[in-house]
Amino acid sequence: MEPIRTAVVGAGLAATVFHVPLVLSLPLLFNLFAVVERTPPAQAPEGTIAKKFGVKPKLYTRLEDLLDDPEVELVIVATPNSTHFEFSKKALEAGKHGEPRSR
Repeated sequence: MEPIRTAVVGAGLAATVFHVPLVLSLPLLFNLFAVVERTPPAQAPEGTIAKKFGVKPKLYTRLEDLLDDPEVELVIVATPNSTHFEFSKKALEAGKHGEPRSR
């Protein structure tokens, strides 16, 4: 079975301390495929996650663009609490819940 192509929405504390390190620690299960970072910093135009962890996931600045990517299979929402429900609902409705694929 191939690793699940995983996206992380957000690049703050929750993403950099908890979610991204966990995804990267389980390469047989997950592939950090994409990140949504609304405003990548000027000193890291490739994105905070790419710079901090030395990886090269796709970088999106809009959740909608990420959800339109047919290659993304699972979305982890690591944003402020006030956005969790809305973003999670959109990801689930887009089928981004890591359901096993048949190949």
